[in-house]
Amino acid sequence: MTIIDKYFSEFGEGQRPMAASVESLTFCANLIESEKVENILDSGSGLSSAFFHSKFSNVRTVDHDPYWANKTSSFISSHVNKHINIDSILQLTDQRFDFVFYDYGDMETRIYYFKHALALCNRFLYVDDMHVNFYNAYVKSRAKKHQLEIIPETTDQYGRYGALIIKH
Repeated sequence: MTIIDKYFSEFGEGQRPMAASVESLTFCANLIESEKVENILDSGSGLSSAFFHSKFSNVRTVDHDPYWANKTSSFISSHVNKHINIDSILQLTDQRFDFVFYDYGDMETRIYYFKHALALCNRFLYVDDMHVNFYNAYVKSRAKKHQLEIIPETTDQYGRYGALIIKH
């Protein structure tokens, strides 16, 4: 059973429309491997955390919701055999990451912390849920200095898709 199967077995299929899509996680893992990314920030705990921590050793996870942070930390401890601490994104002041997976809370929360996440990113920032029109417009307006690519292969059964911001 894969870590994704274990996640939905424990948290239920009802979590699938809320969790990061398998398509987005697959795209991100391939990018991380092909670009030899040194460090990863997983912002927004859940399936992405379980997936990234099971595949890579250089992952830091942050979340704004202590309830989900605890659930995710326990799940990873049980199923990945790895102990992680999950803090707020605001606690990352001196660190920079080559890859940021940005799926941080609800849309209001994501907009509020987006500029901070962009500042933490050195190379690649994957922005989940770009199918939400007002969020899409906001991200595009804030990422004008960088290359932004919509990633059609991340489209899932719910019509969700992401974008990749490439910083030069």
